[in-house]
Amino acid sequence: MKKTVSFYLRHYFFHWRKPDDTPLKGWDNIHWRSVIEYLFYHLGALCFIFVGVSKVAFYSFLFFDILRAFCVTVLLHRYFTHRCFETTRGWQFVFGLFALTPLQRGPLWWVSHHRRHHQYTDLPGDPHTPTQGFFYSHLGWLMTINDSATDKSYVKDWLRYPELIWLDRLEWLAPIVLMGLAYLYGELLNHYYPSLGTNGMQMLVWTFFIPTVLVLHGSCIVNSILHSAGYRRFNTPDNSRNMWFLAILSLGEGFHNNHHRHQRSCKQGIGWWEIDLSYYVIKLLERLKIISNLRYFPESVVVEGKHIK
Repeated sequence: MKKTVSFYLRHYFFHWRKPDDTPLKGWDNIHWRSVIEYLFYHLGALCFIFVGVSKVAFYSFLFFDILRAFCVTVLLHRYFTHRCFETTRGWQFVFGLFALTPLQRGPLWWVSHHRRHHQYTDLPGDPHTPTQGFFYSHLGWLMTINDSATDKSYVKDWLRYPELIWLDRLEWLAPIVLMGLAYLYGELLNHYYPSLGTNGMQMLVWTFFIPTVLVLHGSCIVNSILHSAGYRRFNTPDNSRNMWFLAILSLGEGFHNNHHRHQRSCKQGIGWWEIDLSYYVIKLLERLKIISNLRYFPESVVVEGKHIK
């Protein structure tokens, strides 16, 4: 196969591969842009050793880490993928912008793969089943060309919004913009408030690199762990599990078996002790009248899952 400039751009740099392209194998299936990108993020996070930390950098890290994590759980997962609530088109575009901040590619790409995961959970066709090994289900699948495309057949409900298609195509700009803003934030603080003891490089590490890595692994651990370890409330046909500890770390996403029983519920916890932090953010957005028409577990499902299996 002759590899043109267009081929390299489509397959190795942008995530513009067509889903019906011939599946690749071995080294030909490696998406080198993603390999370099994830290596870059992890090496950048390790630079905390050299830049040190200040109080303002640490508090800024906490804020941006939690904010970007909620952008995954509330926006990418519960809104764009499962449509657990509704909002206006204007707020939807804002949600799309914020959904780029976790740097987990474009919103439509994210939706297409997660919906495919639910269709083929733990079966051939599941993009990140643990049956292919821990590393592959955790991070490896993100570095393959075969899974680099946005399969439009899974996002037909979103294709009537050209602004979302635009955001999905330009997701590669997000890290560039966020890095620039993080560095500028630190430099402005250094210039106007030097007593805070921070600078551009320190803020770049603590508000961009470290949150990017932590949010990435917080999302991936649901795929790699919660289809093999934990407890079950429901006898779903897949291997999904719940784990209270991981639910805290993933802001409520750890009640994965509950979620696989009824995907469209905005609240994933059922037991009083199954604390779903993302649900509280959703309720806050409802209180602020940003979202409406929240969807929940039907009462029959709650009764079915009353006892742990």
